Amino acid sequence: MPEVDGPDIQNLRREAIEALAKKHPAKADALKAWYDAYGAYETKKGQLDDPDDLITLLQGSGVLEFRIVPLPNDPGLDVPSYREQLRERGPRAGRGRAWIWAEIDDIQEFVDGPENLEALQREGAAAFFEARRQVVDEYAGKYYILLGNVPSLAMTQDQDWGLRSARATVDQSSGTQAVSFSLNSLGAERMAQITGPNIQKQMAILLDGKAISAPTLQSKISGEGQITGGAGGFSDAELRYLLNTLKAGSLEGEL
Repeated sequence: MPEVDGPDIQNLRREAIEALAKKHPAKADALKAWYDAYGAYETKKGQLDDPDDLITLLQGSGVLEFRIVPLPNDPGLDVPSYREQLRERGPRAGRGRAWIWAEIDDIQEFVDGPENLEALQREGAAAFFEARRQVVDEYAGKYYILLGNVPSLAMTQDQDWGLRSARATVDQSSGTQAVSFSLNSLGAERMAQITGPNIQKQMAILLDGKAISAPTLQSKISGEGQITGGAGGFSDAELRYLLNTLKAGSLEGEL
């Protein structure tokens, strides 16, 4: 996926302001004043004047998370509401809701083959992934997947579990390179709690906030698991990066 560069972000911001001004004409002057002021600020801001600058510098800290993938027709899941939230407010909005949007690290790992990538581009993310039991949408040129955000559906670093080890291995089902990991006792307990009730659902594996893969849970998992790289597995470079990042991160806390 191409990265969204500065001009693209500026265009998206301008379009959003124009849309808000049309929706709230009484506040059009105030919105324009904010847009002009922020543009002036961007020309003079320093390296760490914005929280996003610090986040960028700290990428690759090795924060591992697991989140259950909802089915598009799950009871109580208002998919149109979440899509509207993503479209109008972006992926960081609604962090306190039951489900959150997470960026997909490499969309090709989620479509399994170039022919499916063509189908994705032809059908659009919503329709393509709904047929694959996932809620996925686009925002600012990137793909985002809807994932669990409550203790029964997510295993996050604020729950104080830890990673004991990570090592290179081979995925027995595909013969491709993968990463096996083991959890400490609290991690094993938490993993069993979220996987046991969700067998035959998918569980996304995230590293530093990005979804790497989303395998289907065939049984309850506790102390050990595996991270696979989709149909093609991990390349040598991807495998080294994943192992080094996991081993470098303490996985005991998240900024």
